[in-house]
Amino acid sequence: MELLVEGKDFEVTQDVREFLEEKLKKISFVEEKVTKAWVLLTKTPANQVMCEVKVHLDHSDFFVSHEHPDWKISITDAINKLHDKVIKERKKRVDKRLKEARTKRT
Repeated sequence: MELLVEGKDFEVTQDVREFLEEKLKKISFVEEKVTKAWVLLTKTPANQVMCEVKVHLDHSDFFVSHEHPDWKISITDAINKLHDKVIKERKKRVDKRLKEARTKRT
């Protein structure tokens, strides 16, 4: 998986990169299908850190964002949202395959 981390008015240090890599392990169950992950950390005028995550996964793009004053919480919540989206999409695909299999049997 290729991980691109950018900062706009936010300094991306080695600690930030390591924290991101650790949190992205949460979606490791689909790691073989993730080709690229792009993370943008932006400092907003209201002293909030906005974390935007875009992941290309198995012919689909997932995009989430979260804003919080603490960058760690912002990243954690964005990754949690991403995890939920991936699970939801995966469940929809499995349900669709099961439905198709049931209709073929009858």
